[in-house]
Amino acid sequence: MGEKTKTMGHHHHHDDEHEHYYDNTKLHDNQFVFLRYYLHMLQTCEQGIHYLSKRVENGQTLDLTQLQDCIEVFRTLENANFLSANIMKKVDFPTYELIHSFDQYKSHIEQVKQLMEKKETGRVVEILVGQVFPAYLEWSREVQKRLFPRIQQ
Repeated sequence: MGEKTKTMGHHHHHDDEHEHYYDNTKLHDNQFVFLRYYLHMLQTCEQGIHYLSKRVENGQTLDLTQLQDCIEVFRTLENANFLSANIMKKVDFPTYELIHSFDQYKSHIEQVKQLMEKKETGRVVEILVGQVFPAYLEWSREVQKRLFPRIQQ
């Protein structure tokens, strides 16, 4: 009798009906899907940043539409960061903290939004190219390095 009761607690791991038992210390299918999408998004942002930085280096100006897009991307990124950070919270706390650390650039991005409204594009480009872009690239590479092995499973 003692044997039976001992194993009963773990019975949900093996039983088919309980296949959906939720263990948030492991990643689940929908989370893999989301993290893949998230990584793809980080890489897309990176390409955009390289493109815009190159234009600035070559002395071309960035127009309002491009800058507006940039702000939109960062807004989308904030939401995606929130979701992926929450996925990682129980699975890998240091990665959760890393993803969250992007919040420190929120003030830069807010500042950029305000400058955009005043049409001070020169200053916007200065902040983006001088601060936000390099910080983003460094942060993004680190996040990718940590998440990439996890989605390979």
